[in-house]
Amino acid sequence: MRSFTRYAKPALAIFLGLLAASWSSCRKDTLHRNPPAVVQVYNTMGDGTSFYVNLAPGHSIVYAFAMRLNNQRNGQLTFPDNERFMSVYANPDTLSADPPAWHSELELQPGGMYSLFFTGEKNTVNGLLVKDILPVPASRDSVTYFRFANMSSTAKVDVYLKGESAPMVPGLAFRSLSEFFRFTADASAPDYEFEFRDAETGEVLVASVQTGVGEYPNFNNTYLQNHATILLSGGTTAVPLRAGTFFYR
Repeated sequence: MRSFTRYAKPALAIFLGLLAASWSSCRKDTLHRNPPAVVQVYNTMGDGTSFYVNLAPGHSIVYAFAMRLNNQRNGQLTFPDNERFMSVYANPDTLSADPPAWHSELELQPGGMYSLFFTGEKNTVNGLLVKDILPVPASRDSVTYFRFANMSSTAKVDVYLKGESAPMVPGLAFRSLSEFFRFTADASAPDYEFEFRDAETGEVLVASVQTGVGEYPNFNNTYLQNHATILLSGGTTAVPLRAGTFFYR
């Protein structure tokens, strides 16, 4: 009589070996999967247009589930590896047959961080995609970072820290951004006030006051070790000129 154990042990060893190889393969795929790209989206449309966002190429937008991006607001989107398509539909155009107001295959890198700014009017939407390089503070540094963007109707502006004689950012053109500037955010930090001035006349167009920067050591402080974009937008009949502060999410 043949022994069952004689054949069962080799078969079991082969099965366990194949199972281990399968688990190892799964772990490799998981560990080496590319991280998603993250895009901060800013709606700075000068005519007051709001958008619905669609990330599914070849599929009609479903307004009930689409992210709404209100005018002069921002949001955050994540794009898994190999997914780059984005389109926006103008509100109040809510018919599925309507073409998108803007669409693109975004040039993104896995794990990259980006900002996407929408300017123009409903029938001429322009998208500006910028790769973000965020300064990294030391673990115990009480600092904050500001950058400045001009998405307004003003062709060129100078950015001043109030009280200073020279601009921090001279000649900031339409649809452009500055680098990030580092500021103290400990208990000694004042309220920082920035002025956007017409680059030709020197007239102060609008000011932005950052209050509560020195609320330290309150670790719920929004500014502490964070990055913010102070964004000049509007200046049209539909949208008054404004300087909004948008923190990196």
